[in-house]
Amino acid sequence: MFANHGIVNINASDHNLVFATRKQPKVEKSYKFIWCRSYRRFEPTIFERDVIFTYWNEVMQTQDSNTAWNLFVEKINTLLDIHAPYRNIKVSDSMPKWVTAEFIQACDEWDYHLKCYRRNKNEANKARMKRS
Repeated sequence: MFANHGIVNINASDHNLVFATRKQPKVEKSYKFIWCRSYRRFEPTIFERDVIFTYWNEVMQTQDSNTAWNLFVEKINTLLDIHAPYRNIKVSDSMPKWVTAEFIQACDEWDYHLKCYRRNKNEANKARMKRS
């Protein structure tokens, strides 16, 4: 619980100084998991060859455009699942919880006014920069 503690004798007073320092628990970094395609071993020429040799007649002969589109997407996704499969990847949250959208917007506004001030160093730009 405590990293260090003790009593210090102070000669100027009849009281002793009691101190204790607490151990700071490690802050757990928050992670999230996302599904994305892994193109690590993706070979475009082999993928192109497989697209060429795929049986497309059922897509071409379908009268309904929505059905044709769904068949097309299904065939392409099947090929992509072979050549670039989905992986579950752990990603750290890049922003702390206190960085909100309003904070980011305020920072962007300040950066914009700073850029304007650096381009044209007049008092109006300086005042806008300090206000934001």
